[in-house]
Amino acid sequence: SERKSTEWIVQHPGIAQIQKVVKGRNSDYLLFDYVHYTLDSLLKFSRKMLSNDTRKLFVTYQLIRALEFSHAQGLIHGCLLPCNILSTKKLWMTLTGYTLPKTVPYLTEEEAEDFHPD
Repeated sequence: SERKSTEWIVQHPGIAQIQKVVKGRNSDYLLFDYVHYTLDSLLKFSRKMLSNDTRKLFVTYQLIRALEFSHAQGLIHGCLLPCNILSTKKLWMTLTGYTLPKTVPYLTEEEAEDFHPD
């Protein structure tokens, strides 16, 4: 059941929340909310958004809090890269990319409804 496949999920504003689990023939797919930016794209194309110390501290604080929470739950990220950190236009950060079943993190709600794996 969907409940069993998602019972390990932790709830924290800094950790990407699974919106849907789609069962495939060979694996399950985790669908997350669509977010426009990654920290990687901000660093490459929108450095102005991170141009002052207050914004940098805000981003750093959110990431530390999310990691602290996930570690307390026994969930270790293992591959913290800028491409695994999602960001809104207002710099609210969300971690994704935990070592879990194969994920499809960038589908809109409409795309998620029509998603058929395998």
